Amino acid sequence: MRPLKLLKFKKDDLVIKQDDYAISIYRIIRGRVALYKEYEDREIPLAILGPGEIIGEMLFLNKSREVRSASARALENLEMEAWHTDDLLEQYEQITPAIKYLSNQALGLLTKMNNVMIQVSSKKEKEKQLGK
Repeated sequence: MRPLKLLKFKKDDLVIKQDDYAISIYRIIRGRVALYKEYEDREIPLAILGPGEIIGEMLFLNKSREVRSASARALENLEMEAWHTDDLLEQYEQITPAIKYLSNQALGLLTKMNNVMIQVSSKKEKEKQLGK
């Protein structure tokens, strides 16, 4: 098991970039992060996360992807722990199939909700541009 690494970011720093290759998951120690999806040259907000919350877990749980599904930006000075996915995979493989099934179901629902948010936000933006 690799030692945990503490990372520090300043307000407005890009923490993770959508479509970048990734090998880590992060736990927020201090500060807040805005998650967003880049879609049609716009940033679609997904969530704001704070201390104790995790970013990058979708990549780990959805093993078919190798790149980030969203971006994250520091809303204030930020400290996070970096967890290497290879270390977590060892532990994940030891949990019961029922827990894996539940986490996969939750991941699927979260992915669907994010996609709906993106579509609704994009539609509203287009309507606003057309003056509706």
